[in-house]
Amino acid sequence: IRTPGVYQVRAGETLADVIQRAGGLTAEAYLPGTALVRESTRLEQQRNLTQLVTTLEADLITQSATLVQNLGQSESTQAQAIIAAQRQSLERLRSLRSSGRIALDLDPANPSISLPRLELEDGDQLSVPTISDFVGIFGAVDINSSLLFRPRLKVRDYLDRAGLRRTADLENLIVLRADGSIRTTRTVSQQRSLLAWRGEDLLEQQIYPGESILVPEQLDRRSPYVRFITGAIVTGK
Repeated sequence: IRTPGVYQVRAGETLADVIQRAGGLTAEAYLPGTALVRESTRLEQQRNLTQLVTTLEADLITQSATLVQNLGQSESTQAQAIIAAQRQSLERLRSLRSSGRIALDLDPANPSISLPRLELEDGDQLSVPTISDFVGIFGAVDINSSLLFRPRLKVRDYLDRAGLRRTADLENLIVLRADGSIRTTRTVSQQRSLLAWRGEDLLEQQIYPGESILVPEQLDRRSPYVRFITGAIVTGK
């Protein structure tokens, strides 16, 4: 943005309007990475997160009691190990704090991309980054790091470069886009009727600057952390 600063919100003003008032975008602006943070959204996300943790904790207590009563010693030991891992995931959830970021669902492959006509609220924070040189990859990989972005590379290519562990759960991959939205195997399959002619799935999706790939462990398939991260955008403490 050419003239960053604090601007008074006018009634009915949209994202594009305030950017225009701020002098418009610079030549280096990367619109698909636009971030909008809203306080009312943060509070709602935090309430939902707190309720989720409470519900999952109660479910885990019930599950533990049922396993102790109904399984033999060897089976119970294995089940308790899974429950212990789920407890760790639950603690990770408990430590998270909502960011208030609104995913704008900006498709980086769209050459005529534009911001949605979303009216601003008091206290909104809007930022438009420059294009990133990196792609993040985390989870069940040999290299948890940011890899140099290369045009036209796909999810599969970055996984090859990072190295997959044997415990990697490829069925539950998560791609976090630069605008905060996510793509999973489920979201791609929902669009399969549109993509079938190209034979695409999540592994064959092209990766764009500033995106990240999360590879869960197979043990995390039913964990509260993975279930939550696919439904909300949060940041650590």
